[in-house]
Amino acid sequence: MGVLIVITVPADAAKFEAFTAANGARFTEMSEGAKAAGCTSHHFGVGDGQIVAVDHWDNAEHFQQFFSDPALLALMGEMGAQGEPTVTIANAKGFPGEF
Repeated sequence: MGVLIVITVPADAAKFEAFTAANGARFTEMSEGAKAAGCTSHHFGVGDGQIVAVDHWDNAEHFQQFFSDPALLALMGEMGAQGEPTVTIANAKGFPGEF
């Protein structure tokens, strides 16, 4: 079933939204790389002083390889990250009631 990844990063939400609006092609390129590496879904959320990403990956190792890419870490800084991300990795199990 793969793994669920939740990444929470302290960030300037306004800078993130402006950056994503101005750099859609860069996000598309990074998304294609993530898909090729084993990511099957990716979603962003904007909270009070933080950005949250929720992903589904085929396995934790593929996520960790992708997430350690210096280009991705640099992109996070450009998009408004203001500190170290908190990463939670959990095994996806497929429980009743999921959709």
